[in-house]
Amino acid sequence: MRTSISAQLLAVAIALLLAALPPIALAQEAGESAGHFQVAGPYKASISIDPLPAAAGAVGRITVSVVNATTGEPIPGLAATLVITDPETGEASRVGLTQRADNPTLFEEAGFFFPREGDWVTRLVLEGPLGPEHVEMTVPAIARAIAGEIATGVAGPYRIVVGANPTSPVAHLGSRFTTLVLTHPEGEPVSNKTLTYEFTNPETEEVMVLVGTRHLSQPDFFQNLITFLTFGTWRFTATVDGPLGIGSIDGQIVVRENTDAGLKGTLLWASVMAFLILAGLFLARRYGSSRSKG
Repeated sequence: MRTSISAQLLAVAIALLLAALPPIALAQEAGESAGHFQVAGPYKASISIDPLPAAAGAVGRITVSVVNATTGEPIPGLAATLVITDPETGEASRVGLTQRADNPTLFEEAGFFFPREGDWVTRLVLEGPLGPEHVEMTVPAIARAIAGEIATGVAGPYRIVVGANPTSPVAHLGSRFTTLVLTHPEGEPVSNKTLTYEFTNPETEEVMVLVGTRHLSQPDFFQNLITFLTFGTWRFTATVDGPLGIGSIDGQIVVRENTDAGLKGTLLWASVMAFLILAGLFLARRYGSSRSKG
């Protein structure tokens, strides 16, 4: 019986998780630092980029690790330089790295601004007691944007991008607002920032104030589920308050009237989700019963 209950709870959790998946897709999600070791002569080196793919219009964090390819030991007195080539202009940028005193296998993290999309060739040049060598890797940089973008702009020291899903919601139903905030022009994350939305009702001209909720896994983003009670064109202002000052951009979103067709579509969606949950409960009960008899 305990197994049956556990299986039912698991099925309910899976079904609810599927139902609650965020409806907006970020074109750039934060990836793990990724890198693999390559042997270059007497050196064994790794170049890691976080996130990977790198985000165009933002800073990627680069970490380098180098050891003796034969012994696996650190190599004191090793000099390392990153040479990063722009895929569009062919211009090469050099970034000097500092070997860490507490762990000579690692070099201090370096930040590099990827201004555009493309495959950026990153070459690590090593010079030390074992001779000169280089390691090369290609870093794909994809556009960092928001699906359903409805407003974007530079406001003082910030670049603010607002997206909505759906971009034209139905009155009395929700739209998921996602807002990205980066510094301008560097494209770096902004710490200790707050976001406030001000929505103007097209019917009454009343202003609805809403505080942005920071995304749990993506601190550069804010996400809120917003319900518009009347149809029409809602104007809004997104204001960022952070250590660099205050900046705001304006935008608008068209809210459609809640017609019978829209209501039927909503009911159909709710019916499908209810069916999936009930099916999960039924299968869990069957599975739990078979386990109990066994």
